[in-house]
Amino acid sequence: MKRNTIFLHIGLEKTGSTSIQSVLAENNEVLQLHGYDVPAEVFRRKNHIELTTSVCNPDHIGFLYEAENKVKFREKVSCYILEHNKNDIVFSGEHLSSRLLSKSEIINLNQLLCSKYHNIQVVVYVRSYSSWILSSYSEALKGGFAGAVEDFIALKKPVRIWSPILNPMDKILSRWINVFGKKNVHIYSFDKAVSEGLEKHFFTNVLGLDGTLLTISKEKANPSLRVWHSYCLIFFNKIFGFHRYGYWLRKALVALLVRLNFGNSLSYKYSDNSFLIDYCERQQSNLDNMYERESIVPK
Repeated sequence: MKRNTIFLHIGLEKTGSTSIQSVLAENNEVLQLHGYDVPAEVFRRKNHIELTTSVCNPDHIGFLYEAENKVKFREKVSCYILEHNKNDIVFSGEHLSSRLLSKSEIINLNQLLCSKYHNIQVVVYVRSYSSWILSSYSEALKGGFAGAVEDFIALKKPVRIWSPILNPMDKILSRWINVFGKKNVHIYSFDKAVSEGLEKHFFTNVLGLDGTLLTISKEKANPSLRVWHSYCLIFFNKIFGFHRYGYWLRKALVALLVRLNFGNSLSYKYSDNSFLIDYCERQQSNLDNMYERESIVPK
């Protein structure tokens, strides 16, 4: 791809975005030497939440989504792009796919980026539906959710977590293809990328760089939960919910639980759950139909 390209990595949620963002931050100097800029010090978080916030609709709840912050973040994004217009830019934020739920928000993002750069390449990783849902449910428990997986799937009024029923995979991909165009949306198989090494896959297949140049931390970014972990978190969350005073206590609890990494996984617990199986089969069918309709085969 020619220079002056923005690589827009949008997730999906629970497809290794945190690992990719950590490696991008860790290898910032290497990337700059090869003509890639990754927002680091000017953006508060590795997941570039400011980019999502700057274009979201007014109905989003939370401090980051207040009108004053939206204007400030939009200016920050615009200034960063103007100051780095000689290189390619890599943005990475899973919230782009999980929080921008309307076509109008994605159009706003397209207009913001295209006003400075004309070549926008959207990068998205997808995974098998059942593992995606269970991994998302696990993250919801870490965030304060206190229900079973059936309750999570049926969640229509999410608070601080995203809802799979409001944002199924086929709808996410269709929105981005509709706005940016099929040739500019690159869909990769998460499971295949993991088998090759996710971080190296992103470097080599997306950015076209030599994966051996990478420095990769051995720390695991987002450890999986075990069945008994989920029971502990549900009990804790029923007491504290999403209350801010429970936030740090829950983070400490999760850190303790993942150190005690034994017992059956959540996938084992739900392997014969008919509700989950039926739901995932329906959604996978919708996704496959979308692929067929758009003549798409994940890379």
